[in-house]
Amino acid sequence: MQHQQIDGRIRQFKRIAMSFADFKDAFEMSKHIIECDLHSDFEKNKLILSSLNCSMIIAYCRPFSGNDTRNSIKIADLSLNSLSGLSSVERKMHDYVINERNTLLAHSDSQAVDLKFVINEYGTIKKLQPIRNWSLAPLTLANVKIFNAMASKLLSYVATKRKDLEPEIITILREEDIDCEW
Repeated sequence: MQHQQIDGRIRQFKRIAMSFADFKDAFEMSKHIIECDLHSDFEKNKLILSSLNCSMIIAYCRPFSGNDTRNSIKIADLSLNSLSGLSSVERKMHDYVINERNTLLAHSDSQAVDLKFVINEYGTIKKLQPIRNWSLAPLTLANVKIFNAMASKLLSYVATKRKDLEPEIITILREEDIDCEW
């Protein structure tokens, strides 16, 4: 195998390993929301729900987000073939959370935020009050369950890919890819 091919296979394996960690985080956070029944007392759990929701979506989206553009040696996004095991409902949820991540959670897209103003009058004084979409609004419980199933399927997908690739990668792994002190 030539150096370029070896490098490509190692980068592919790195994507699989990083995706495993991301999907595991997304799965565990969504599972925590479900198991702790955080939606049952929304007002009390609003902060933790919105925080976990944001974190699980960002973790889930990392393998698909093209975040490696600044690095000289790029690791490609996870192939969209990985989505073939999702149901049509899960695929819609995938598209939805990717859009939420790109417009509200990781960025402040002005259209998605939909900033408007209310004019409040206090006697002769007028003040503007900004009104916007709640960018950290969590998924409903039903949608968290769909998300959890989706994260579980993708976690299984990358675990299988890792198992299949690992024997080959062990034989071609370079010294700079091994941490001997860990």
